[in-house]
Amino acid sequence: MAQQLTNRYIWLVETIHNAGRLSLAEINDKWKNSSIYDGKEISRRTFLNHKNAVEELFDINIECDLHDDYKYYIENVSDLEKPSIRNWIISAMSLQNQTEGNKKIRKRILLEDIPSGKDFLQAIIEAMKKEVVIRVGYRTYDTDADLKFHTLEPYGLKMAQRRWYLIAHSLRSDVIATFALDRMHSVDLLDKKFKMPENMKIESLFNDYYGVMRKGLDGDNVEKVKIKVYGVQRNYLRDLPLHSSQKETKAADDSSVFTYDIVPSYDFVQAVLAMGPQAEVLRPTWLRKHIAKTVKDLAKLYKK
Repeated sequence: MAQQLTNRYIWLVETIHNAGRLSLAEINDKWKNSSIYDGKEISRRTFLNHKNAVEELFDINIECDLHDDYKYYIENVSDLEKPSIRNWIISAMSLQNQTEGNKKIRKRILLEDIPSGKDFLQAIIEAMKKEVVIRVGYRTYDTDADLKFHTLEPYGLKMAQRRWYLIAHSLRSDVIATFALDRMHSVDLLDKKFKMPENMKIESLFNDYYGVMRKGLDGDNVEKVKIKVYGVQRNYLRDLPLHSSQKETKAADDSSVFTYDIVPSYDFVQAVLAMGPQAEVLRPTWLRKHIAKTVKDLAKLYKK
């Protein structure tokens, strides 16, 4: 029953969001044609209960415009465009609603798997809720050293490039660091409590970075990066920007210049290299030289 109600809440959010504004009668018309319709109309009382549940569970406000034939709309609609665990859940469950009862359709929708790290998600989330310190057995990729143990205050989780990452305060080094869950070998909750800093906003930690690495290749200062992008690759960047600061500052027939206010990191360089010969770094000069050297080193591998 709880699952059915949650499905209805998700359906309601998606339906109003996609339409913009709907009256209760229009919502019922769409409800009758949905895959989760149960043969009963949504009464005003039921609708108000769903509306309140949506606000409590997902912090999404469905408001009524009394001057527009009592049509309902989502007040904080811009929040639904931002990446968040809430929106990820809504998207996943919306897809489930739409494919419910149709195995043929389900087999034709392929999702990206996150192959590892799932084993410790529950323990880490539990530690975050209880605000208790954890002890993590961890092994990095760039060293052959034995397993190391870190005592951490778990602040948050971030998904990137098919991996889960823990953002935590390391009690040993007194820094906020990022740990990949697929490199963890153990997670133990300790009896030691911690207090999440009141002014700590996990999303703001990554504002100046691409991906999860909060370490620049040439210091940690934000720089103005200019990239010249050729051909159809421009359309990909227009639809899916590399970073929130992206601006298309110059457009020609065959190329465009995109600028970023960002800390150039290893993650960012990898994203640029992934565009191959369709992307050319113009500024800063040191980053252009760094990528040029990387390309030369790569070319040497194929001359053998």
